Amino acid sequence: MKELNGIPEQDFQGLSRYLGKEKAMEYIKKEKYNYGAVVNKLIFLRLKNYSKRKPIVFWTLLIFLMLLLGYYIFDTIHY
Repeated sequence: MKELNGIPEQDFQGLSRYLGKEKAMEYIKKEKYNYGAVVNKLIFLRLKNYSKRKPIVFWTLLIFLMLLLGYYIFDTIHY
């Protein structure tokens, strides 16, 4: 595995996927090639990306459960 001044290529690719290659290089240079700071930034970006999708899952599950509950109530009242 190749390294970029102590930063593994896999972590650089992960960071560049979220920020873009130029901004990822700027961030790594700004942090003076500190591997811990790069990993922390990568974890933060992944959690931030996940939290954007989380409300969609929540509302989808809520609507599904409400429809299921409504069907159950209608079924028990109807018969």
